[in-house]
Amino acid sequence: MMEDAKTHHPTNCNPDIEVNVPENSDDIKERFSGFLIIGLDGRIDDCDGDDLRGVARALDLSGLEKVLAEFPDVPNRRQITSVSPKCIRELESKAQNLPISCPSLTKYWRLDLRKQSRDEQQTILKLFTALDEVASAYLEFSANIFVGDPQTSPVPQVSEPLNLAAPAALVPPDLRATQFYLENAARGIGARNWAHLQPGGKGDGVKLSVVDQGWQHTHPELSAKVTSSPISGVNNPNADAQKHGTSALGVIVAADDGLGVVGIAPNSEPVEVASTYNSTDSSITIADAIIAVLNRSAPGDVLLIEVQLANGTLPVEVDESVLCAILLASECGVIVIEPAGNGSRNLDDWPTPQDKMFSGSATLRSLRRGDVAGGFVDSKAIMVAAATFAMPYNRLPSTNYGSRIDCFALGQRVTTTSNAPLSSPLLLYRLDFADTSAASAIIAGAALVVQSLYATSITTSSPARLLPNTMRQYLSDPTPGVNTEAPGAQIGVMPNLCNIARRQCLVPDIRVRREADDCNQLTTR
Repeated sequence: MMEDAKTHHPTNCNPDIEVNVPENSDDIKERFSGFLIIGLDGRIDDCDGDDLRGVARALDLSGLEKVLAEFPDVPNRRQITSVSPKCIRELESKAQNLPISCPSLTKYWRLDLRKQSRDEQQTILKLFTALDEVASAYLEFSANIFVGDPQTSPVPQVSEPLNLAAPAALVPPDLRATQFYLENAARGIGARNWAHLQPGGKGDGVKLSVVDQGWQHTHPELSAKVTSSPISGVNNPNADAQKHGTSALGVIVAADDGLGVVGIAPNSEPVEVASTYNSTDSSITIADAIIAVLNRSAPGDVLLIEVQLANGTLPVEVDESVLCAILLASECGVIVIEPAGNGSRNLDDWPTPQDKMFSGSATLRSLRRGDVAGGFVDSKAIMVAAATFAMPYNRLPSTNYGSRIDCFALGQRVTTTSNAPLSSPLLLYRLDFADTSAASAIIAGAALVVQSLYATSITTSSPARLLPNTMRQYLSDPTPGVNTEAPGAQIGVMPNLCNIARRQCLVPDIRVRREADDCNQLTTR
């Protein structure tokens, strides 16, 4: 039961707005998954049932029960199934600063409308939107993880030669010289010739988890580091899915063995992967995968989300339930890295009237940082855009941009691992991982390194791990001379590991200090 439901609506939801899904759009099937997400009013009592019809009966939600009865053949399930509702509530109890605009994830349900026509989907959406028991209802954007290939981002001709002569049989080629993102600033983030030479500079002891769909866990660069089975979902056997996931992992944790490539943080803890793929059902389970990771994470761990929405054009936090999952992870101390998406759009303009029309939702939140009137909620994730290979850096034509972006990294010519038969060592690598998928993997590696440098530098009285707000502040520090800039591009900055570590006193410094804790001032003699 709930009280005063008839007067309650989310602050950014006008109950008088009529939502209309375009009936004749050729784009709609590609942009949306075919699922309807509904969020129950936050004041409805908790009920741990796994069927929405049963929950409606048990809680005497007569309006909801009546609408559901009109569509007896429409399957439903909770949005989060990787953990129990009790577990979700326990996680939420640890997060003291969750905004009221993000209700409990126990309130979200998904209805499978893939067999319904567009007209039927529109009708059902309108019926749920009109209910007092429902705080939000929207068509779920499709997820697209098969981005990061160079077709959308043509690579300019550059002077550095690429030697891909066939190696000796079964011996991987040495491609480390083509990992430009490892170089010192301003070309790269300063991993190979600086961070890797410092105590704790290879991600030592820090845990990474990745939300993706597939990967090749038997890859010789990854087999000792990546778990063979996902903690949720199924490892997608699709070759493109496995190529994408394998490429992202290689950027971060490829073995430091003198062959092939080396990861930014090769000494990190074993990586756990949560898959958004389900072999029996093509539903998109991004929020579910995030919560599965959170349930196995500790403060200071790093979570990389290698998924985008709407054909890869939008960041995942435009989905309300995913936003709440990311925010919960952040409030529990997990550092979340999120691609900005490859839609070539200014996220400050999201959502346009057309976006609202396409989704059928009046509750899409602004992505303009600080736009409280537009419903902006800071998920505290580090949002990453992609830059051109050519210097000085500019935004990649495909990348999204805007005030919400924190960091950028290379979105072209990213050399890393790829999926291939183990008998073909040359094909186990690629030189063309691209877009915000590649850039986000680089930033995740930077976060692991900064975290391990911090852990190596701390005293016994200091916190054991950097938490999300501080990590984001370090990696996105706009102070001139700290991180690499792309003036006017609206894509944030690219972390400079050396400057970050020195500015934050994470490494020994040969400077003479006035005081033991003086990190920034030189002593004059």
